[in-house]
Amino acid sequence: MTSPNPSEPAVSKREQRHRNKRLRQSVIFGTIMGVMAMALLFSTAVYTGVIDGPFNIAFSEDEDAKNPAGPPPCPGPDDTPVKYGKVKIRVYNTTEVAGLASAAADDLTERGFEVIDVTNEDPAVTDAAEIRFGPHAIAEAYTVQAQIEGAVMRLDTEITDDGVDVLLGETYDSLRPTDGVDLTPDEPLTPLPDCVPVDVPDEEPDEPKADDDDDSGDDEGDEENSEDESPEA
Repeated sequence: MTSPNPSEPAVSKREQRHRNKRLRQSVIFGTIMGVMAMALLFSTAVYTGVIDGPFNIAFSEDEDAKNPAGPPPCPGPDDTPVKYGKVKIRVYNTTEVAGLASAAADDLTERGFEVIDVTNEDPAVTDAAEIRFGPHAIAEAYTVQAQIEGAVMRLDTEITDDGVDVLLGETYDSLRPTDGVDLTPDEPLTPLPDCVPVDVPDEEPDEPKADDDDDSGDDEGDEENSEDESPEA
């Protein structure tokens, strides 16, 4: 007759504990791998645009929405409307309407302004237009702003020339009729509401240039390729 081995129950319990530990580890690792796989699938779907991510609104804000235009600058007490022929303008189309900037440039040229550049620009402007300029061109900007109903002013202290950028927006239709332009030659400009005084630098302004001007000269073939790839401004 065989007597029972007193060590067998202890071995069985020890093996059972090992099996339970391995089972718990398998469940934990399986759960972690499942979560990681789901996260990978979700991020891939967001990246490819299949679904919208939870931060889509914050990441899709355009630059102007993140940096709204501040209060407009006040013109100097002796600033008067600038003669149209002395105002150099760069016209930008920020919309999907082909030819919008070209049409506006033609209208501005017909009024006597000097348009030095016509091109496309991102991001889109939601107003009729944004008048962007440096501290040397406040009177010029007021002169241009008077031409466009609903145009907002944006002072950019990094601009060192006395040119004016006109960024056409989603609600732009046409220039204001000439009889509706509130400018009187040789009379001080009327400050816009809530304007703030601005210090004008003492140094002379730079000469306004088109965005694609290059002192080293442009390659004609590159210009033609660029025009072919871009929609009509």
